[in-house]
Amino acid sequence: MALALLEGLLDPVIAFDREWHYTYVNPRAAALAGVTPDELLGKVLWDVFPEARDTPLYGEYLHVMHAREPREFETFLPSLGIWEEVRMFPIEDGMAVHFRDITARKTSETRRERLAALTRAVSNAPDERAVALAALDVVLPALGATRGAVLREVTGNDVLEVVGATEGAAPDAWTRLAAPMRAWRERLLVYERGDDSGDVAALPLLSGEVASGVLVWRSNRNASLSPSDETFAAELAASLAQALERARLADAERRHTSRQQFLARAGELLAASLDVEATLATLTRLAVPEFGDWCGVYLPSGDVLRAVAVSHVDPDKADMLREALDFEPISLDTLGGAAEVLRTGRPLVLPTVTDALIDALGRSPQHTAMLHALGLRSYIGVPMMAHGHAVGVLALASTETARRYGEEDVAFALDLARRAGLALDHARLFEEAQQWNATLERTVEARTNELTARTRALDAFAVLTRDLAVETDVTRLVERAQDILGTLLPEGLIGYFEVRGERWMPLAVKGVMPDAAFEAALRQGLRRGAAPSFDTPFDTCEPLYLDHFTPNPQHFPPESLARLHSLASLPIRVDAEPLGVLVVALYREHGWGRADKVLLETAVGQLQLALQRARAVHVLAGRTTELEDLNRELEAFSYTISHDLRAPVRHIASFAALLRRALGEDLTERAARPLGVIESSAARMNDMIEALLSFARSSRRPLHVTRVDLGEILEAAKADLAPDFADRDVEWRVSPLPMVWGDELLLRQVLVNLLGNAVKYSSNEPRSIVTVTCDRAPREFVISVGDNGVGFDEKYADKLFGVFQRLHRAEDFEGTGIGLATVRRLVTKHGGRVWASSRLGHGAIFSFSLPTRRSDLEGA
Repeated sequence: MALALLEGLLDPVIAFDREWHYTYVNPRAAALAGVTPDELLGKVLWDVFPEARDTPLYGEYLHVMHAREPREFETFLPSLGIWEEVRMFPIEDGMAVHFRDITARKTSETRRERLAALTRAVSNAPDERAVALAALDVVLPALGATRGAVLREVTGNDVLEVVGATEGAAPDAWTRLAAPMRAWRERLLVYERGDDSGDVAALPLLSGEVASGVLVWRSNRNASLSPSDETFAAELAASLAQALERARLADAERRHTSRQQFLARAGELLAASLDVEATLATLTRLAVPEFGDWCGVYLPSGDVLRAVAVSHVDPDKADMLREALDFEPISLDTLGGAAEVLRTGRPLVLPTVTDALIDALGRSPQHTAMLHALGLRSYIGVPMMAHGHAVGVLALASTETARRYGEEDVAFALDLARRAGLALDHARLFEEAQQWNATLERTVEARTNELTARTRALDAFAVLTRDLAVETDVTRLVERAQDILGTLLPEGLIGYFEVRGERWMPLAVKGVMPDAAFEAALRQGLRRGAAPSFDTPFDTCEPLYLDHFTPNPQHFPPESLARLHSLASLPIRVDAEPLGVLVVALYREHGWGRADKVLLETAVGQLQLALQRARAVHVLAGRTTELEDLNRELEAFSYTISHDLRAPVRHIASFAALLRRALGEDLTERAARPLGVIESSAARMNDMIEALLSFARSSRRPLHVTRVDLGEILEAAKADLAPDFADRDVEWRVSPLPMVWGDELLLRQVLVNLLGNAVKYSSNEPRSIVTVTCDRAPREFVISVGDNGVGFDEKYADKLFGVFQRLHRAEDFEGTGIGLATVRRLVTKHGGRVWASSRLGHGAIFSFSLPTRRSDLEGA
């Protein structure tokens, strides 16, 4: 039956004899090697797979075969491209090996590590570009690529721009590819057959339904990913999308602050002078390079439009710009450009200025050449308004950078142009400045209030995390989370529900009930399958947010429902299994914004961790109780030995002595022999009971760890043994021994047992030679005790350290058979291991290890 089980295993199993011949190969192992079992049986492992000598498996094979100790470890097999969990163990005539494919788990771990690495890489990035570059360093190797870029849409335009890209290609080259725009529009992973530069793949960066951009990369091989790799790529993309969104919000906040400061400076400038043209010239210098590579202000003069103020980021090109703008006066009737902005009062935005567009704007071949020389890339023109009419045009353009203008830039430019327009009317300038100051104060106040609210939320989460970390009662954990959320959300009810039978039953509800009828109905529970706001998040494991909640009147009286307007329902899971739902119902309509969702989902995440920890605590408590019961059983067993077994042995010995005295001189040889057997057997039985009790006590005695000199303990052990071997000629060959961490009394007992065995089993020799050596490994000391005695057959070495296990007859060598079992138990308590090696008639070597670090010993 056992053979049938091995044959049916999906995991490879093989076995060898001591000369490394295959003695068993199950079908799975043969298939993995590409042969049949019969083609391997009888052959030598190293002949079939000589390359195995150059792998970590080689040393493990040798260790198990020679030390006769089982080994378990994980290793990567490059020839097969898989991870294996390997279990090696000695068998009677050799060893057996069991392999298990853990590639899926290792791949999952690797992917989690890469997701964590991505999180670490982008967590401290100051802006979107830094986030993109940091992410590319992590993501591209994970996708098997070396070149890539992160793109985003120019706000309000169907155009993508580069946020960050690897070196080796012009940033604009990525935007000219078709795959990124298709991935952006279709929200799908797109592959594109590439040129000599490699195939192209483009992946939308999605966080839920929101796309933050596109990740695009080139691969020298086929860029297509497996379904598993596509899923992993989507996870990377989601994490990157969140990071980009955070950076985008931070960038937007910085831009908002910077632009508000700029507008404040511009407002002061415009209010400080009646010389409009001088003021506007200063204004254009302020705008460059912060908001454009060049800035110009146009004012109407008669029937033409003239540039009255111009600034360029490159002083050498300022004159070229002035010459191009002044080359020909712009007629107010001209189609397109600044004239159309002034005439219509509407902004003009050109996210990307193409060569064809410049050709269309040029008013003559020479003028067109000048515009090409300026290198326009993106352009925005907005009207300067005063008294409801356009009185001029403010123009911004990018030439030296990859900046592309969008809706956010339009809003800023309009605000700036409005102030510039009002500068033309000094009578309204002061009023506008006052209004701006009031607006700024309100903005600061609102921002201060927002920061205060955010601080309160962070403080509350700190308290929640602390409380959940020490509480294990499920109901109290939920109630504590409800209390915290109640302080951060508008008035309403917060309830936790679990399925009991066929109904959703409330386990904890916080808040003021609408009325008694509602409370009574709620206590009765809601029918499973008829409450979508409960069933949906529970079944899908996804939160449900309803800005406008319409309750089911079959559960509650209509008048009770009138107060409920908005609802959020979030699943609670423990160990990936749905446990219940946390439901928040508010008494006023509330749009669930991003901050609300983060707040609720963070609270649920903290609560789930606490519930999982509580479950683990309960399981641990149960296991602790089991261990305590086992310890009590062991103590009862020891008591039984010491009382129920020792008494009969004493009776046997006592009555045998009485019988010998009673017979006196009449004791015949025929009676004396069995009487002697009875007496010696009783004495041996008493010794075995004492040894067994000592063995049991050794497992319960706690370690008293100190710094111990092994050399001094060895001398003490020799002194303890001296009376037992006074008539023996013993030669001690002892190498220097180190200072170790351990329990002095227990280590002394280990050496007494090993030295005693060495002398006892070499008593057949004229002189007993006992050798003690010590070798240091990276994290352990290895102490070996050898002798020149009878030795033993190594195939039975695994029996040496068992209780009452002996390889020699009691008539030849006395003893209880517990000494080596005690050695193994005491060494194991010290975090070490024991083993032995020998040949019959050539002595034996018993070895044990001790950790070099105290921390390893205390963790044993």
